Amino acid sequence: FPSHDRRLTYKELLFVAKKTLSRSDKEVELVYKIDQDIDSRFINLLETYNIDYPIQIITEMYSIIKPILMNVKGLYNRARPLQLANFFGIKMNTIITDTIHTASYPSGHTVYSKLVSLIVKQKYNQIDQNKLDNIVDTTAKARLLQGVHYPSDNAASLILSTFLFNKLKGNIK
Repeated sequence: FPSHDRRLTYKELLFVAKKTLSRSDKEVELVYKIDQDIDSRFINLLETYNIDYPIQIITEMYSIIKPILMNVKGLYNRARPLQLANFFGIKMNTIITDTIHTASYPSGHTVYSKLVSLIVKQKYNQIDQNKLDNIVDTTAKARLLQGVHYPSDNAASLILSTFLFNKLKGNIK
């Protein structure tokens, strides 16, 4: 979890700012798609295997994980990149949406995406793990391109989601 190392945060802030200032139109489209419908990429992948999306299991497990996620966010209360960019006078082109009203650390979108990939992999072992990982990586990348998370937010999200999934996976049928 973050050590609140100012140098690391500043380095990550510059990285995120650079990403937001060099986004392509295609990347902006990706940001909005993931921000508005995080499930669609998983649904599309499962359709290629003629498998129904296990929304009930995902919803049930996320309802257990979300309060933990929100408590971790509250505990660390990490400022969003835009907040620090303004403080340091760093130019950033953040895409403001309704999903950025909590602390930055960890990324809820990345936690959710990783959780879904783990559920799908356990339930349907025929699904290509690389394709699932790609969806998770794309989600994390979109949150950086949006300018709302640092790389370490996403890294912690993967660890947190995996840890919680491993504690709960016995409940998946």
